[in-house]
Amino acid sequence: MLDQVTGHSGRAAWIAAALLAALFAAFQIQSSLYSGALSLPVTYDDVGYFNDALARLEALHHDGGLAFIKGFWSNPPHAPLQTLLALIAFGVFGPHPWAADAMNAIPLTIILRLFLGFTIRALPMATATILTAALLAFPLLGLLIVEFRPDALCALLTAAGAMTIAADPRWRAGEQKTVAVASALFVGALLAKPTLAPVTVVVFGVAAAATAFIQTQSKEEALRVSRMAILSGAIAALVVLPYYAAVSQRLYEYITVNAFGSQAAVWAKNAATLDPAAYYLTGPGGKAAIGTPWLALSGALLVVSAPWWAQSWRVALSAAIAAGAAYAGVTAPSMKSPFIGLVVPAFVLCITAILAALFISKMPRWLGFAFALCMLIFALLTWRPVALRLWGTTVPTAQAQHFNRIHMQTVDVLEAIPNIGQRKLYFPVIAQYLNRDNLEFELRRRGLSPPSMPVSYMVGDIQGQKQMLADSDLAILFSDESTLPLPWPPSAGIRKDINAAVAAEGAFEEIGAVDAGPYLGRIVVLKRK
Repeated sequence: MLDQVTGHSGRAAWIAAALLAALFAAFQIQSSLYSGALSLPVTYDDVGYFNDALARLEALHHDGGLAFIKGFWSNPPHAPLQTLLALIAFGVFGPHPWAADAMNAIPLTIILRLFLGFTIRALPMATATILTAALLAFPLLGLLIVEFRPDALCALLTAAGAMTIAADPRWRAGEQKTVAVASALFVGALLAKPTLAPVTVVVFGVAAAATAFIQTQSKEEALRVSRMAILSGAIAALVVLPYYAAVSQRLYEYITVNAFGSQAAVWAKNAATLDPAAYYLTGPGGKAAIGTPWLALSGALLVVSAPWWAQSWRVALSAAIAAGAAYAGVTAPSMKSPFIGLVVPAFVLCITAILAALFISKMPRWLGFAFALCMLIFALLTWRPVALRLWGTTVPTAQAQHFNRIHMQTVDVLEAIPNIGQRKLYFPVIAQYLNRDNLEFELRRRGLSPPSMPVSYMVGDIQGQKQMLADSDLAILFSDESTLPLPWPPSAGIRKDINAAVAAEGAFEEIGAVDAGPYLGRIVVLKRK
């Protein structure tokens, strides 16, 4: 589609991408500190990656570099790229959630460089840079910065790689640099979120197959492209093989248990009340990562640029098939969440970028520049930090202060317990901003080893809960009238039975309590007598 290469410097594109990413990350983090995730206690799923990184840094400081390196084999990270970014962030800036989010500017720079590298082949550098800056307001890129979980990164690497294969004629021609970029994106996606590896492999495979059999002009060319795809895919697989060999059993159990096994009902229970087909476009998934204004703009660009993309219908069809594979891969399963299917918004973003560049490239130079400026104005008006200033906060300051107080006061009680790192803590019911993982994070931030804490909130039978209670010498409970606990974990349905069982045992005494006001109830910390 865009095959008019201009002589712009790759170095200038890298500088522009890095500056845009740094400025965007700074504004996103400031907005989040003001009224967003960073104004609240750290919680799921970010906190899991933070804890992993802090535990590895503690091993490095206490046991040395060899033990640190061995830990990556004996206990491989759940998401290697996110753990690496968190290690760098906490090692340089200290254990602050904002530091980890700031490191997301690194992968964002790569994504923006890919956008720029594609658009400057058909547009002047200034116009391409303005267009790229406008695309930053696409909500998915905001999530990439302020949500440390790897879903957004995996989605963007997958979509960018698949679109490079399907929409860049240099890949089909076998140009080494482009093939290497696509392979690197494949490796990155596989290491960003290994639990989504089946979807990642299918999307890249479908993109390569569609390109080989739809865009080629002869059987010989189709075979050449197929061999190239298989070879580059095999090389990528060899790169990630050591990691996947180390986690194969754990990965298999994670996918089967959560998608098809005992925990499947937890993640699928809301699917029947939603429109599954539209979940990642206009439903909860789409609203969080696309938004109505951007979805409307994407649809408009698809219509107005139809005369030009229709001329390259083979390329357009290949890209559509790759996007359709991604959509089916996350829509067909009953398991739904706004994050699992971020590959759909990622494809919407990539297709929007291509269509915008294609549309602008057909205009006179001055008109294209003006259109890019209009897109930038549109982007600024829909960008979350600007919208917050115009229309108010999403997290009221008082609410954030209450959650932070409850969290900190609970950790204060635990900090006062001698040898807390040698204890076993029973925490059967969790709240969004008070749970076993963010207690661990705050204790590690204070230089303390956390107690052993089983994942008791995923156990929905009282006998299993009693067994974990018997093995513990500390407990944290929410009072019966408390409104803080999350309703979806299996333990939430028996929380009053759990409280009654602890009281009936008579083996624990209260050592601290935190008032949940202005919310009902309190949080009670107990110690075995």
